[in-house]
Amino acid sequence: MMIALAVIAAYLFIGLYFIAPMSVRRQVQAHVQDFPSLSGTAEELASARREAAVFAIPLAFVWPFYLLGLLLMAGLGKRALLSDHELKILAKQQAQRIAELERELGITDSLMNNG
Repeated sequence: MMIALAVIAAYLFIGLYFIAPMSVRRQVQAHVQDFPSLSGTAEELASARREAAVFAIPLAFVWPFYLLGLLLMAGLGKRALLSDHELKILAKQQAQRIAELERELGITDSLMNNG
């Protein structure tokens, strides 16, 4: 009986002390990224944190499934092919980086055309 209570207490401790705060942090970060104009004051952030906490409390009871879901989503996200939009952004960033490196090295179009 004592062992079962200790296991339950440890399970809830992990959920409430580690998993729920991690979820609150992730949700608040997502809120700030999604709604930067609504995240300008401490009161707005505190409100977002309280709202995220309401959704994080149940995670204390089902946190192994939550962690498993995070792992699965991260794995699927890494293995999924990039969309056309992502590829265009990546190509643009690479072209900007190449141009920046060429400027730093003193490489110009005239040098490349003469060579």
